[in-house]
Amino acid sequence: MKPGRILLHDKSVFLLLCIASSMQMNGCSRDEGYFPLPEIDYYLVVTDSIGVELGEDEYMFAWATDPTYSPDGSILVVDRLKHAVFVYSAECVYLTTIGREGEGPGEFRMPSTVEFFPDGGLLISDSDGISIFDSSYAYIDQLVWDSFSPWIREALDDGAVIGNLTQFVPSDEGVEFENVLGRWDHGEEEASVVYCSIMTEWDLSSPGTIDDTDDRDAALNYCASRDGRVFYSRSAIDDFVIHCCDPDGSEFLLIEEDIPHRVGKTYAEMEQEMNSKRSWFNAMGSRTGRSVDDFEIILDPYRRTIMGMFVDGEDRLWVRLGIHQGIVFRVYDMDGDVLFHAMVDYPGDQLDLDSWEINGDEYGFLAVNNSMEYCQKVYMLELVEAE
Repeated sequence: MKPGRILLHDKSVFLLLCIASSMQMNGCSRDEGYFPLPEIDYYLVVTDSIGVELGEDEYMFAWATDPTYSPDGSILVVDRLKHAVFVYSAECVYLTTIGREGEGPGEFRMPSTVEFFPDGGLLISDSDGISIFDSSYAYIDQLVWDSFSPWIREALDDGAVIGNLTQFVPSDEGVEFENVLGRWDHGEEEASVVYCSIMTEWDLSSPGTIDDTDDRDAALNYCASRDGRVFYSRSAIDDFVIHCCDPDGSEFLLIEEDIPHRVGKTYAEMEQEMNSKRSWFNAMGSRTGRSVDDFEIILDPYRRTIMGMFVDGEDRLWVRLGIHQGIVFRVYDMDGDVLFHAMVDYPGDQLDLDSWEINGDEYGFLAVNNSMEYCQKVYMLELVEAE
């Protein structure tokens, strides 16, 4: 197939036949769709939001990601394409902006994550390193790596950070990339603890092809608690396995659940996913000089069993399940016992939720719709017991 041809839209009926054939070849039939919903004990209810389609620039996101509560209750939102972090009050009123595009002190190139230390100190990671700010958002210093810096997920009480680092490794066969989940002590370039390392061959034979099935085993879902415990799962369509590690890397718990069959994506899901990818490439095109038509995009016809996780303020592990329609969490205690199931209360089309990312901590729950196809918003959520 020539680069630029998208495996959707042109021959919709043909695509459906291909998906069905793929399921049958892998031992799945077309009727193996979503698993029935478990009993829902709690709902995550939207209480407010930040973001408008048209209006003041501070409320119009280009690529919103990683919304985070500060210790004082403010809400910080990273905007990767605006190269800044926007700060809002608990009432969703714009307060200030941290950083701008550039390579100088306190400036960013596509910032990705923001994390707070308990004293209010702030870490913001971008393409060049990790910048450190005090509790008033004044710039202090920057930690720089020789190549790529870690993508921060948690700042710990002792000054260390938990994150993942992707690095390229030459091999006899060509190039491999290594995805490292680790702990980095303050100021150290090498990880002091490696919890998981995945090596994946980088296929250079088809540079114009993006095949989502290639990273089924290479991607990681992970999170960490404030005291340094780490939880991770390799992406999968057949398995449900979560490794739970102490700060030193030793495994204290393994959570495994039975998954009787794969869950195939519906045609509507595939179409929306392709539209989302096209919108992302179009948004990035001005920076990369590449068009979506330069690539052949191959979607994965199956849903991942786990689509995210976080540890809340009560030391509960929230695991987002990919086997149900909508956003459903299975919540565990630190012994691996299921405490309850929670679901996002959303009155609209459940397909809209595929672009939502949700996180929670001791300050509350936040979600972001970061699809470039629609108006991006950040949502405040409240946990409400089901009636």
